[in-house]
Amino acid sequence: QLAYPHRVIILKAMETVVRNSISLLDKSTAKEVVRDWQQAASSVLVAVGQRFINKVMEEVLTKFQPGILPHYFVMETFANLAVSNGE
Repeated sequence: QLAYPHRVIILKAMETVVRNSISLLDKSTAKEVVRDWQQAASSVLVAVGQRFINKVMEEVLTKFQPGILPHYFVMETFANLAVSNGE
């Protein structure tokens, strides 16, 4: 478990990498299952969700659209959030 300031630094670094690489990403990148980085991103959301479950759940739930099958890692993140916050 990282201290709050370290988590912020890591998340900001992740955001910077994505913003600086945004022109290299295409639509197929968002839809493909790329286990390494998508698992890491899912794990970040689950970890943040242990403290801010409502906010993370709001964001994850926006990925559920009527008539569209959600991405594999959206479902996995949703399930892991439920498991890690179950009481």
